[in-house]
Amino acid sequence: MENKTIVITGASSGAGKATALELAPERVNLVLAARNEVALLELGDECRELGADVLVLPTDVGDRTAMLELAQKAFEWKGRIDVWVNNAGVLAAGTFDETPWETHQQVITTNLLGYMSGTHAVLPFFKRQGAGILINNISIGGYIPVPYGSAYTASKYALRGFFESIKGELAAWF
Repeated sequence: MENKTIVITGASSGAGKATALELAPERVNLVLAARNEVALLELGDECRELGADVLVLPTDVGDRTAMLELAQKAFEWKGRIDVWVNNAGVLAAGTFDETPWETHQQVITTNLLGYMSGTHAVLPFFKRQGAGILINNISIGGYIPVPYGSAYTASKYALRGFFESIKGELAAWF
């Protein structure tokens, strides 16, 4: 993995942070993206201490322009993107009808559209390079319904369908 450039969305906590810390000793180039800039900067320092080269880019995966900029800046930093990890996610717990509609929209925007936007942003780079690894953290919510988490479950099931479809489209490229 040494010198591979790896982009991780949702890197400021949870699985994204754990992924960064696990990869850092491999002397990789980490592009850490999330909304929480303070947490990203702290993680960046930790990863540097472990041996990684790090670029911190505060990013909201729900912002299409920000995702395009993330891919472009990651590519410009080291001249390639080897791995893209779609990991950002949110969960809103509560009954469907009592949860504000705007909350459901935020879950779908982050968990589904954010992954689709990241994929759409990075695929042109992968195709130009003739290589690239796309990792999507769908979680158990894409396989087992989460009661009181209907928008979360919907987003994760939709991701499974989306990525099954994309696999077929990309078979000729990779």
